[in-house]
Amino acid sequence: GGTASALNAGIDVMTGEWFKWLSDDDILEKDAIYDLINTAKLYENRSDYIFYSNQNLIDRNGTVIGEVIESNHNNLTNFQQGVLLLNKHFGNPNSSLMHKSIFKKCGFFNENIGYYEDHEFWLRCVLLFNCKLILVPKKTLRYRIHSGSLSSTKLVYRFEKHIVINS
Repeated sequence: GGTASALNAGIDVMTGEWFKWLSDDDILEKDAIYDLINTAKLYENRSDYIFYSNQNLIDRNGTVIGEVIESNHNNLTNFQQGVLLLNKHFGNPNSSLMHKSIFKKCGFFNENIGYYEDHEFWLRCVLLFNCKLILVPKKTLRYRIHSGSLSSTKLVYRFEKHIVINS
């Protein structure tokens, strides 16, 4: 059924309070959950926010080869964030954290689009349900880049951010 189907199946049976997306070839940094949850606790209505962070880029062996520093759009209105999202995705879903109540409010991931299910979900949350994307300005993820990943060919197009590859 694809990524959206797998995510929805997990969300449907989750018993915890928070949803954390992580692809099988990526690695969370040591304090990732702590950093994300502590930031999320600063916001009252948790169904109104999607939290995301900066990342280290790693190769197939797990060696850090660069970093992704996200553009900070925290001070923008929901409308302004929505306009940006219509033009280009920001925020890596693998670095994201969401309260389970956001799915009751905004629905699940669209299983019919095949790719960019996170982008469509974030657009829907921001534009239709007045949610906001919040950057946690820490690196919580080691995002793997290799020849077999969609990221290796789509990274620059997909994400609006500052990417530095070590040489």
